[in-house]
Amino acid sequence: MRTRPTALLPLLLAALCWLPGASLAAGGEASVALRGGGAPSSAAVPPVSQWALSPFEGQWFGLFEAARYVPLQDPCEPCPVPALVRHWFRHETAARPAAQGPAAVTGSPASALEDLAAWRARGGHREDRLPPLVWHGSPAVVPRAVASPAGDALRLPDGRHLALAWAPRIVENRSWMDPGTFAWLDGRELRLRGWLESDEAARPRFVARTAWPREWRLDLPSLEARPPGAGESLAALMERDGGGARAPFEQRLLWERSPGAARVPVEHFVLALMLNGAQGDDDEALGGHFAVVTGRLDGDGRVDHWLVTNFYGVDKVSEKGILPATLPMDAYMTDVNSGQQWYRPSVMLVAVLDDPAAPLVVQRALDRLLERFQRRHVEFDHARANCTGLSLDALEASGWRYPRRGPNSRVLATAGFFVTSLAEGSFGAGRGTWHYLIEEQARLLPRAGFEILGADLLDLVSGRARRAPSELERALRDSAVAVAWLRFPQIPSSRAFGRDAAASPADYLSRVPADRARWKTIALEPRPYPGHIRDWRPPPPLLSDSQVGVVAFGLLAVALAAPPAWWLARRRRARQRLAGRQG
Repeated sequence: MRTRPTALLPLLLAALCWLPGASLAAGGEASVALRGGGAPSSAAVPPVSQWALSPFEGQWFGLFEAARYVPLQDPCEPCPVPALVRHWFRHETAARPAAQGPAAVTGSPASALEDLAAWRARGGHREDRLPPLVWHGSPAVVPRAVASPAGDALRLPDGRHLALAWAPRIVENRSWMDPGTFAWLDGRELRLRGWLESDEAARPRFVARTAWPREWRLDLPSLEARPPGAGESLAALMERDGGGARAPFEQRLLWERSPGAARVPVEHFVLALMLNGAQGDDDEALGGHFAVVTGRLDGDGRVDHWLVTNFYGVDKVSEKGILPATLPMDAYMTDVNSGQQWYRPSVMLVAVLDDPAAPLVVQRALDRLLERFQRRHVEFDHARANCTGLSLDALEASGWRYPRRGPNSRVLATAGFFVTSLAEGSFGAGRGTWHYLIEEQARLLPRAGFEILGADLLDLVSGRARRAPSELERALRDSAVAVAWLRFPQIPSSRAFGRDAAASPADYLSRVPADRARWKTIALEPRPYPGHIRDWRPPPPLLSDSQVGVVAFGLLAVALAAPPAWWLARRRRARQRLAGRQG
C-alpha cells in the first residue's frame, strides 16, 4: 500500500534537526560504560604535559580563553550550571567558568523569543558572562600529529611516536572506521582530543575521541576575493559535487571590504552559519541541521576551537549519543562516534569581523536560550522550536531582522490538518501538519534558514540591504572584513556518503521511497528522565489535541452542513410563500 504524501509530512518534517546521530556522545548509561569514564587513573600514565596539552592551558573556547574555565565536577556550588543540566553531563567531560555564578533564569511560560526580548530589554546582552558549560569532551589535546597508515600510532612533530587507539564505538552506532578511513587520514596532520592511558605493557597510549584535519582552516592570507558569479547562488554552491561529501575541503572568499583587507595579519572575530547536510543511510535525517558558530580567528586560520551552539532534544537517546550543548567545532564535527563529518558533508558561511561586539551579543543570547532549553523551560518542537527556529530566535532577539518567506500555505495547512488526522487516526498528527505548514519557512527548514540568512548577510555587509539597520546589523556591517565560504567533506567510513540537505518538503519526499515501510530509519529509545530535579514545568496547553480535533471537526461539520441547510431553508420559505399566495 502506498502511503499518502500528506500523511508522511509530519514524519519527514519531524526528522528535520532531530539528527539520529549528530554531536558528542552521552547516550545514557550504555554508552558511558563503553567510554569508561574518560582518562584512566593509572599511575603509569605520564603527565598530560609530556605528551599532550590540557584543554585549558593556552587554548580557546570560541571567543573566550579556556584558562577562565575549570572542569565541571560535583559538588559545584555556587555553580553556573543548573542541577538538571549537570545531570545530563554527569558522565561527560565538560568545563564551567571558574568564577561565575548562576544566571538569573527562572521558569516561565514565555516563548524563546519573548523571554529573549525581555532579557535584552533589561540589558542582559551587555553582561560580561561566559557560556556556562562547554562540552569539549576530552581531558587532553594533541595539537599536532600524523597518524600511521594503520591508525595505531601517532608521529609527533619532534619525531617521537605515541601508540594510538580510538574511543570505543557506541553499540548502537551502525557504522565505523574501515580501511577507507585510515587511507584518508594517512599523511594528514591532525589535531586530536582524547585521553592518555597505559597499554598492556604499561606503555603510554593516546585514545583519540576527535581527529580534526589541520588543513580544515580559514587561511585568509592565501585567498583572493571570488564573489558568486551569475546564477551562482548559495543553493548552487551547496549542490555542487553532489553536496561535496567526496570532494576536497574548500575555502573561498565571497566578499571583501576592500582588496587585501582580509589578508592583514591581525586578530579577527567570526560569526558563522553552519549547515550540516543529509545523511546517506537514514531517510529520517535528510533535512540537515542548522547551528550558529562564534569564535576568534588568528593568523594560523584555525577554526577547530570555534564554539557551536547545538540545539537538540533530550527526550530521545540517539545511537551516537547527543545532548544539546555549546561545544568546540572539532568535537562537534569529528568526534569518532557522533561528529557531523563522519556521516555527511557540511557547509559554513563565515562573517570575518574586526570587532567582537556582534558575535558576543549573539553568543550571550544563545547561552540564555540554551540554558532554558537544557532545563526544559523551552521544549523541543519539530515545527516551532527546532534547531533552526531556536537559533533564529537568538539571532532575531540579538537584532538580526532577517527577511521572511512566510508560511508554506495556510489553506494547505487547514486541509492538511483534516487529511492527516483522518489518515493517521490522530488529532496530534493533524495538528503537527498544521503547525508545519503555517510556520515561517526560514525557521522550519535548516537549509531554508541557511540560505535566507546567508543571502541577507551578504546584503548587509555589502550595503545592499534595503532596511534601516538595527544595532546588531550595523555592528555586522561596520566591522565586517570579509565573508568566507567553507565546505567540509565527509570522512570515509563504512557509512554511506551523504549529500546536500533537502531544500523543501517536496524535495524531501522526492528522495525517499513512497512506501513508508521501505524507509531506512534508526529507532531511538526514550531517555530516562529525572523528574525530581526539574525546577519548572510548563503549564498544560489550554486545549488538548483531542479537544482541538473535536472543535475543528465540529466547525468543519457546521461549515459543510450550512450551505445545504441554508438552501433547504430558503426552498421551504419559497414554498410557504407560494402556498400563501395560492391560499
